[in-house]
Parts: sequence; C-alpha cells; structure tokens
Amino acid sequence: MNIVTQGIKKKTKKDKQVLMFVNIAHTLNFISKKIAEKILKQYKKTGAAFDPMSYMLDKKYINKPDLISLKKSLHAFETIQDDARFGALCVSFDFLTNSNLEFALKEQRLLIEQGKNIKLGELLAEAGMTSKGQRHLVLIKQKTNLKALEKLSEANSKGEKNFRVNKEIMREIKEDNLIFFIQHDLLMAYLSKTESFDPATSLEELKQFITNQGILHGVANDEQLQHFLYSKKYSQGNYFKLAEGDAPVDGVDATKIIYFKEEYKVAGKVGIDGHIDYKERGAIPFVKKNDLLAEKIPAREGESGLNIFDKIIPPEAPKEIFLKPGIGTKISNNGLKLYAEVHGYPKKTITNEIVVNEVFIIDGDVDYNTGHINYDKSVQISGTIRNGFKVNAIDIVADEIDGGIIHAQGDVIIKKGIIDAKIKAKGKITASYILRSDISCFGDVVVLKEIADSKILSDGKCRVKAGKVFASSITAKRGADIHNIGAEKAKRVTLTIGTSPNYDKKSNELDKLIKEKQDELEQIIYENNNPPDEIKKFKDAETECTRLLGNYIKDKLMLKKTDRDNPPKPVVRVKGTIVSGTMISGKHSKLIINKNKRRVKIIETKITEDDTPEKDLWEMIISEL
Repeated sequence: MNIVTQGIKKKTKKDKQVLMFVNIAHTLNFISKKIAEKILKQYKKTGAAFDPMSYMLDKKYINKPDLISLKKSLHAFETIQDDARFGALCVSFDFLTNSNLEFALKEQRLLIEQGKNIKLGELLAEAGMTSKGQRHLVLIKQKTNLKALEKLSEANSKGEKNFRVNKEIMREIKEDNLIFFIQHDLLMAYLSKTESFDPATSLEELKQFITNQGILHGVANDEQLQHFLYSKKYSQGNYFKLAEGDAPVDGVDATKIIYFKEEYKVAGKVGIDGHIDYKERGAIPFVKKNDLLAEKIPAREGESGLNIFDKIIPPEAPKEIFLKPGIGTKISNNGLKLYAEVHGYPKKTITNEIVVNEVFIIDGDVDYNTGHINYDKSVQISGTIRNGFKVNAIDIVADEIDGGIIHAQGDVIIKKGIIDAKIKAKGKITASYILRSDISCFGDVVVLKEIADSKILSDGKCRVKAGKVFASSITAKRGADIHNIGAEKAKRVTLTIGTSPNYDKKSNELDKLIKEKQDELEQIIYENNNPPDEIKKFKDAETECTRLLGNYIKDKLMLKKTDRDNPPKPVVRVKGTIVSGTMISGKHSKLIINKNKRRVKIIETKITEDDTPEKDLWEMIISEL
C-alpha cells in the first residue's frame, strides 16, 4: 500500500481527490513523506470540509508558486487519465490503431512536460488521425460510460447492510413469516423475516418457499441461504438479497457521421454596416470527387436478459438510420459510406439528402450579355440580377437583385437588397433588405434591415432581428421574430402565422399532375391494341408516363413528410415596437393592435375544449417578452 494512503480503507469521491493530490505532491517532491502523512491525518480528523491546498499554505508546507505548479501537474494527470479512456474507445471503434494511440499519448506527455496542456482528441484531429465527427461520437460514448460507472460504483459502495427497500419500485408479498420484495422490473428480489419467523426453518423448507413464489433464476446459493436462516440481522428493516436476474443489454442505435460542416453562412461574415462581406467565405466547405462525405456506424443488436422468474426479457431494439444520396453523390455497395461524385460544395437538404453542388460563377451582372440563366446546379453572381432577367438554379448567391426573377431549388442568398423582384425558392432566403417584391419559399426568410411594400409567403419563419417591417403582407407558417412592425404614416402590416401558404398550392398542383398522368396512362393502355409497327411507340409512351407519374407521387409524399416534420408555430415575437393598426391573423383567429406596444409576444391559443373541433374557440393572446 502507498505510504500516504494508509488508514483510509473506504474511498469516497472526496477521499480519492485528496489521496491523488497528496500522492502527486509527494511523488513530485513538493512535500516530504512525513508531511504527506500529517496532511492525511488532518484530513481524517476534519472530514469532507478539509481543503488540503489551504492547509498546506497555512502550515507553510508549500509556497504559492509551487502550489500553482502542483495544481497544473494534478490537472495534467487527470487529463491523461481521461484521455487514456478516450483513446481506448477510439481503438474499440476502429478509428485508431494501438500503435497510433501509443504514439499520440507519448506526444501528449511531451507537450504536457513543456507546459502545453492539450486534449488527446484535439491532438489526434490536428494530426489527421481522427475526424471531428469521430471525436464527437467517442466523447458521447465516453460520457455515457462514465455515468454508468459512477452509478455502479455508488451502488456497490453502499453494500447490502445499508440497503433500504424502495417500496415505489417494489412489490411486497408476505408468505409464512417471510416477506418477499420483488422489484417491478422482476430483476431483483429481497427477503426479510417477520418477528414470528421460526428459527428452526430448514434450508429445504426455505428453498421450497422460494420455489413456490416462482423465483427460479439468479437465486442465492445454499451457503448464502443458510446464512440468512441463522443470522438475526435480516429483520427489523434489514434485507437479504435473494435473487438477481440478468438485465437485457439494449441495442446500440445506428449513428451517422457527417464529414463536412453542415451549418455555414454562404454569404460570409456580416459587417458592422449590415452588409455581407464575400471576402470572408472560408467557412464554405468544398469537396473533391470521391471525397468521403458521410459514414454510417451500423446499429448493434442487444442481448436478451432473464428475470428472476426465468422469463426472457427482450432488449430495446436499436434505431436504424440510412444515408440518403442526392445529386452529385454516390453510396457504397454496403450502404455505409457516401462519396462525392463531382467537385463542389456539399450540403444536407431539408429532406436529409446529402448533395454536392457544382457552382457556376458569373463575374458581373445578369443582363443582356448573359441572357437568362438556367443551370441544374448552383449559381454565384458577383453583380446584380437586372430587371426582367431570370435565374433558375439550385442555390443562388448574388450581390443584388433589381427587378430580376428567381426560381431556386435550394437557398437564395443576397449580399445587399432585393428590389422589385419575384422569387420562388424551396430553401431559405437571406438578404440585407427587401423592397417592393414578391417572395415565396419553403424555408426561413432572414432579413438584416427591413421589409417594405412587399408580399412574403414562407413555410418557415420570418426573421428581421434588428430592422423593421412596414406596408407589407407576410404569411409565415413557423411564426415571426421581428424587431419593429409598422410605421405611423405607412400602410398597415398584415401578418398571418401558423398556416402553410406554399404547401396547399404545391399539393394541389401535384394532385392535378398525378390525375392527368393517371388518365393518360389509362388511355395508353386502352389503345395498346395496335399494329406491330406502332407497338414500340406506345410502349415508350407508357414507360415515360409511368416514370413521370412515379416522380409526381414521390414529390407528393416528400411534400407531406416535410410538412409533418415542420409543424406550425403561430407565435410572433417583437423586441422593439409594434404599431397600432397592425393585424395579426392565425388559422382560427385574428387580432388588430389597438395601440403601440413594446417587447411583446403574440400567440394563437385555443381557449375552449369541445367534442366537436368546429366549436372550439381560439384567441390571439398578447403578453410581454
């Protein structure tokens, strides 16, 4: 036994902290063996309130500079202990080899000796041995394991003598001067004697009592049962652990690791003046063909348990996930890895597909020199989209829009303003300001300064955090965060929240297309009795019609899923002022603001309950932020 741990047999968390501190202080020659023993002796007298550092300073066993150095050494030792566990998990996940781990730990120790404290995970990431996604996964697993170990240690430290039955999780059964306590999950049973228990009860009789209760698995052995019979302590609140089942080991959920940065501001850094600086675009990820984009760590099945009644307890089934390849990506044959098929920047779509967009760059304006732009990937424009010119692409980034028309399958990001424009987007729209424009999108509308004389339809949220909205009509399914709403001499603002302006329209369009293709397919099949020279033409028409019908049905199902995954949030938050006359409408009610208000939250709430939803009453409730 170490010289400075003598006399302490049971080690609480505080004991371990003090022992580690004194051991390290002695090992590194900050204090002598004699002083270490004095400190430990004082700790035994004082108890949990004892602070060894303050005590050493008071007794002048150590000076302040040495104490600071000792604290660093203690921190480094704790870091190395934690990192050893981190490294072991990396090896178990096959993210790292044993030889690489040994090399990294050796390098870490050298850096710590030089006064440079660095976590093993950071060191491995800097050396390219592991990715950030792998590090995140291991840290989660490490945290889970530590919590489980702490609970186990706490339970073991209490021991049988200190056990107290928690009757909230136990069922009590009295049988022949014995009291059985069966845990509700049927994994544990305890036994106690009543005052009238017959000490002459034999081992065979006791075992028969236990069998009569149906307790068959994990029962204490004969020697332990004999001890229960002869011992006087298993009454008056002391309990004997009679049986313990085998808990099931739940399956491990499948995990997805993304190897590119998912959240990034394509427009770059927002300056003091509110403009987006395109010179600060380092956060935009870029991948090359065949780069690994995402990886699936497969689920692991659990193991069944067995309760004390010898019944199988099935494990919790693990949750499964799948990698969803999109445009510009390809998936491995086993479905575990997703790669880039082209050069470009990767992103995860609102439907969780991973795509790689090849960017088409226009150096200047979209005008008579370029004509309309139709591109099946993304477009980046350094100038302005001029009046009457159209841009049709996936993600569209531009300096400004002045009368332009945009159709985007993804996001629209504008450095300056959107003026006299018409925009439809399936993603989000970001700009410095919006003036006299019609905007329709499925994502958020994020504006830095103001929205004026415009119509906004969004299935996301409308956010104008530092600016204002006036003379405009806004519909936003997921609510609005706007700093100031309305102006005294301007046309009033109408704000509709909690409804889906684009979903219903798109859903109706798809229903119409599906009906048309179904009718067309029926007609083709009906007319399929044709001469041999026309059979191929009809077969080709049937194949193409079937393909389009399948695509429309797929789009309809995806639209429904997206709508379900983004439920309405009929809430408006105003951190500045909302002007009198502003009208707030929801799906069931509306409110006209009767006087100027500051810092308020407006939410549509059901105020009555009825058997028939048609008779429910709703109201717009206004409260302070």
